Amino acid sequence: GPRRGWDDADKDKELCEDGGRFLVLRDRATSGFVGFAHFRFTVQGDVLEKMIGETVLMVYDLQIVADARRKGLGRHCVTLLEMVARKTGVARLSLPVMQGDDDARAFVGALKRGAFSPDEDLENLCGFDPDLEGFDVFSLELAPRPR
Repeated sequence: GPRRGWDDADKDKELCEDGGRFLVLRDRATSGFVGFAHFRFTVQGDVLEKMIGETVLMVYDLQIVADARRKGLGRHCVTLLEMVARKTGVARLSLPVMQGDDDARAFVGALKRGAFSPDEDLENLCGFDPDLEGFDVFSLELAPRPR
């Protein structure tokens, strides 16, 4: 079927949206740029531009320069973002991952001993279809769900 996947114009718009925040990573020794995380406080349905569902800290991008990879920096960055999410009381920490990006899938799968899982609520909540959209949303539930 049709797949959305990556879209440069969508990414440019996303990077400039109101409420977007950046965590910039620099090398302490050289002060050189080594990566960044782009995130926003929103709700689950925002993946389809619908303002419904539980609160999330959505990590749209986590980029680390090649020389700084596989040293725990990405994992540390996600840990910091989890702390921010917990401190602000959001229900989930979520990371969209493009289908076919095996490196990103392996990274997310290894975080917190596999605690991130596909957000199964999105289909019922807003009609999200990972195959149609070209990405999955992996989430870590931070707050117990109200019963």
